[in-house]
Amino acid sequence: DAPNSSNRANSISVHVLQYGSTDSTLLKINPADTATLVAVVEPKSIESDLKFYWYNEHDLLGSSQSYTVPPSSSSIPNKLVVVDNEDNSKTILFTTVSNSAPILGKATIPTKGDTINATESTPILFQWTSYDSHDDKLTHVLQIDSTSYNVGSFTKVYQSGFQAGEHSFRVIVTDSYGVSDSLPWVKFMIVGSQEDAK
Repeated sequence: DAPNSSNRANSISVHVLQYGSTDSTLLKINPADTATLVAVVEPKSIESDLKFYWYNEHDLLGSSQSYTVPPSSSSIPNKLVVVDNEDNSKTILFTTVSNSAPILGKATIPTKGDTINATESTPILFQWTSYDSHDDKLTHVLQIDSTSYNVGSFTKVYQSGFQAGEHSFRVIVTDSYGVSDSLPWVKFMIVGSQEDAK
């Protein structure tokens, strides 16, 4: 028989816990670190009446309300079976996205402390490198002083309009899952060219 209404679960969902935050939508995990999958039951009062079984396809991985995914694991659950005291069961299928953050190379142009001879009309080269272990599509934001430029997939940009003095820039890279990396601010100096002095 079905459980009586007082013991019925209104909802059962899978959440990911990693870095102290909870993800219940895309279920993203960084494979370089430990993550925990948790079955969240509403109402919470009936959790003790349920048994939880985590599977990867047909392989049983664990049998508790939570399952810890170790770093670099190739076996991540994609199915949760919940069973009550009367052997009624519910199967929840889900997909966990294993996604490492993109990485920006530390070498940039300009480099920290560079002095550049230029007028306001001189194009200044900004260049950096970025990569993603999953070959994901990356987008970049180039921040120069207080202005941000969405430069898409470009890693090499020319920009002019710099007055003499100290300036700074940094780059933020983001993958298609919204995971990002950024470089610290790089300060450089623009000094007027000989033409400015004439």
